[in-house]
Amino acid sequence: MNNIPTARRGRTHYQRGPNDNRGLSGICSVIFLLLLFLLPPILFYGSEGRRHARYVTLREAISSDIVELNRDLDGDALRALERSGGSNLEALIPGEALVHGTAGAIDAVTTDGAMGVSIPGSLALRRNTQYCQWQELQSQHCQTCTRTVSAKDGSAKEESYSCNCVTHYDYVKGWRNFRINSILFDQPGAHHNPQRDPMPSRMFTSNDATLTFREGDGAIDNVNDATNQQRTA
Repeated sequence: MNNIPTARRGRTHYQRGPNDNRGLSGICSVIFLLLLFLLPPILFYGSEGRRHARYVTLREAISSDIVELNRDLDGDALRALERSGGSNLEALIPGEALVHGTAGAIDAVTTDGAMGVSIPGSLALRRNTQYCQWQELQSQHCQTCTRTVSAKDGSAKEESYSCNCVTHYDYVKGWRNFRINSILFDQPGAHHNPQRDPMPSRMFTSNDATLTFREGDGAIDNVNDATNQQRTA
């Protein structure tokens, strides 16, 4: 994959006279004030929701029974569980109990079907998608002009302002893990970015993992994780 970005010089705009964007500045100021007042409550509400979810999960974990596979279940129990295919799981592990154990070996395959990628021996696989896209860079250089402003009382003073501005647009192509909207570019037709996201970044987990638990230093007993997936989730 070529990681070297491609640079291209865009158009140059020359604005003669004062750089007066008072109307646009007023609209931007109103939008900024609205965001300043609305964003903090929204962010606070989201943060408190995530904190409450973690608290509920931890409280349920502390108050529930925890079955230690390596300690509470002996080799005979695990062998019986394996022979039954998990049908007697309810008798060994209560329905509301959490299960914890240390696996001596893991046999698993994680697959990304859309990409046709399979990783043997992995419990999770993360797809990190990047798209080759254009990014617009804008730079502006203005001269400093002066003018005399008269007040109602007849007094006058001299003020400086930006004038005769030159705006340059440059474009750089590179791999980005987020999409860039090219519709508002100065030259959107010549620097088009994909608008769809057909292969978003996501996490895949193994659906057929088999965990091998050891009873002390004794025999090895296999418990298929697919049988316990709902119970231990």
